[in-house]
Amino acid sequence: MIFLGYEFVWFAIIFFPIYYLALRPKLRLIALVVSGIVFQFYYGGWTSVAPVTVLAIATFLAARAYRPRLMVGTIVLCATALALYKYTSFVTTDIIGVALPELGATLGRYMQAFLPAMIPLGISFFTFEFVHYLTDLRHGSPPIRRVGEFLAFALFWPTMVSGPIKRYQQFVPALHSGLASPSVDRRDDRTDSCSDRVCQEMGRR
Repeated sequence: MIFLGYEFVWFAIIFFPIYYLALRPKLRLIALVVSGIVFQFYYGGWTSVAPVTVLAIATFLAARAYRPRLMVGTIVLCATALALYKYTSFVTTDIIGVALPELGATLGRYMQAFLPAMIPLGISFFTFEFVHYLTDLRHGSPPIRRVGEFLAFALFWPTMVSGPIKRYQQFVPALHSGLASPSVDRRDDRTDSCSDRVCQEMGRR
């Protein structure tokens, strides 16, 4: 429903002219990252920004370290965060609460004291995207080494709420193309996938 609101339309109307009028790729990248942060904060507040920031930092650092055990640990962290934020009420009320009502009620009150009243905006999307990213790395893909590129990938607001889950091997080359020459009519088939040259450059950064 968020995409049907006037606020979202105004957000897009304000963002796109700023992006297209930016004179340099770095300025467009900054506009893209800042817009993602503003989008997340406006619709979700600090209760959304804080957990997403923690998961994003953990994912970026685990990817840069490129250690399998650390990446697996970060995947578990992301999955645990999703379970806590999205499924705690279901588990305490509909599973434990059915069999042991008193225990379910006690656990529910205990968890409510630590968890926000609202689920962080796009927590499922962020979790699946970070897990997908780290899983690709464990299968041999090079990590995103530049912070700005990773933030643009993670905070790309047009897909933040309802996806689709992006493959960074496709997103990063398309990002470079769009930052260099933004155009509503531009279509470059070379950005459909991560070429060997681009992937190698990503791995060296």
